[in-house]
Amino acid sequence: MKPVDYDLLIAAVEGHLHNAALRQAAARAAPGSDGSADEREALLARLAASPAGEGVAVAKIDTQPELARRLAGKDADYLSRLVHRLAHRRGLAAFRLHSHAWALTGDDGTLTNTLAPMVDMQFRDRGALGIATARITLSVVTGRTSDMETPEVLVDRLMESARLLQRDGGGRMLALDGPDMSEIRLATSIRTELVTAIRQGQLHVCFQPKVDAESGAPVSAEVLVRWESPLLGHLSPATFIPVVERAGLLGHVTDWVLRQAAASQVALRNAGLPARLAVNIGASEFNDALPSRIARIFAEHSADESLLEVEVTETSVLTDPAEADLIVQALHARGIAVALDDFGTGYSSLAHLQACAVDTIKIDRSFVKRVAESGPDQKIVLGIISLARMLGMETVAEGVELESQRAWLTEHDCDTLQGYVISRPLRFEDYCALLEEWLGKASAGPA
Repeated sequence: MKPVDYDLLIAAVEGHLHNAALRQAAARAAPGSDGSADEREALLARLAASPAGEGVAVAKIDTQPELARRLAGKDADYLSRLVHRLAHRRGLAAFRLHSHAWALTGDDGTLTNTLAPMVDMQFRDRGALGIATARITLSVVTGRTSDMETPEVLVDRLMESARLLQRDGGGRMLALDGPDMSEIRLATSIRTELVTAIRQGQLHVCFQPKVDAESGAPVSAEVLVRWESPLLGHLSPATFIPVVERAGLLGHVTDWVLRQAAASQVALRNAGLPARLAVNIGASEFNDALPSRIARIFAEHSADESLLEVEVTETSVLTDPAEADLIVQALHARGIAVALDDFGTGYSSLAHLQACAVDTIKIDRSFVKRVAESGPDQKIVLGIISLARMLGMETVAEGVELESQRAWLTEHDCDTLQGYVISRPLRFEDYCALLEEWLGKASAGPA
């Protein structure tokens, strides 16, 4: 349907093509075509007869084309015999599942010790030009038999997990139900679901107020993206944004958030409420095209760019501070303020401030957490506030959750506060209601 978002269309098509390729590969490796069907049946029979806790692993060759080239001229079963011979020497049993995947069973510790050095290894063979070396990597997933799971289900889970691991880059050995493998499964699900999430309205934004530390008056709000997936449930940005960025789809989310911010700003302005908003921009999106992107989106909604603040992390300016400063200058030329987020947690923070003229420093919550307690965090926060004042920058403390933290930060001249002690992130209607309540109390004055 028009208008067509070509990047999302391409992502969807790539997903369908990948699934089609898997089906074709399965058809080419039909049962009985390479003897793997018989070996799979032998594997299932062995696992069924094994006690609970028997070790089993699936290993897939990541660099199959290179290996096939190196073995060109050798008989087709050369590699299979090699794997079986190695397994036999270690007291393991090996079963070929298809042309470049094997299952091995036996003692759990022996399995791990045997496969660990094979995950990333050098392969040498002698040819017409002498001995050549190639790097061969494996995707290995280990598990154990259980009375709660049939051998068929266990093998299928191992095979699918090895495939996901291979798509994630391979060259590793992970436990089937370990946290790293769970993270890969979640990332895969996120990539698959995101293609339709924006279109189906699964994403929404919340607004977390920022207030003046001295008066408590509302200053602005940070626009935060949230995802309620029917399949995956509630996903925090810390979970899905890194996956979205690695998948090359962060630009779609960024543009969507900017549109939400622009529309919300217009609504706030029309209601006579404070309309200043802040939006996080990922490192991959902080480039020379950003100012024009913001200008285009805000023009579409007749929104005011001068009421927008862009929050960037130190990672965004780390690679090329000079280029980052040009981007900041272009944003300033449009009236857009820039805040350096999570200040103090990256590298060379002072160098960043020297090279990149931002307007605001956001003090990371890791320092704010213990700021009311006497210790090094107090000294760090005092140093940041003092440095910001000398450079003509404002300070925002994020993650303020206790009244004691609020009191200390106010006493020591932090400009703006943000955190649960003020308000949790709110849906737009609730944010408007909170602003009206605050402004109503301020106009009424003391009782």
